[in-house]
Formats: sequence, structure tokens, C-alpha cells
Amino acid sequence: MDLAKEIEIVEGLALGDTLLLERGRDLIGFAICHTPGVSEAPVGALYVKYLADRSAASKARAPRAVRRRSSRDSARSWACNG
Repeated sequence: MDLAKEIEIVEGLALGDTLLLERGRDLIGFAICHTPGVSEAPVGALYVKYLADRSAASKARAPRAVRRRSSRDSARSWACNG
């Protein structure tokens, strides 16, 4: 699945952010998140449209990174596109 266009749209229209999940110098995953206002994210929530993670050890890290991002935006919750 090529998500380059989605990342460009989110960035270009300021719909949210793309979070990079790293371990040391290695990229182990990423999340494309929408924030409320101009995107499909519900008010008060950070909407994780895509989450990719290639390391079983980082499964807990990805939600923590998303929660930190939602806290920065004062979001009360976050949802992931299933």
C-alpha cells in the first residue's frame, strides 16, 4: 500500500501530522494522524488514519507516541481506523 499521496495531502492541507516511530537510528513504523477542525477527526480526538509498525517490540510504543501527540493538541481521546 502506497501512502505517499495521503501523507502529502495531510501535510499540504494541514489536516494533521505523520509521526515517525524510531528505535535508535532505525525507522520501525509511522502513523498518519488527523486533528479536529479541518479533517475527519471528531472534535476532541486525534484520529489515527493509518498506523504501520514492523516491530513486535514497538506495539506498545506506537499508541504511546499517538497519545503524546494527542495530549499536545489537547485531544481528549484518539481513535484508529480499523
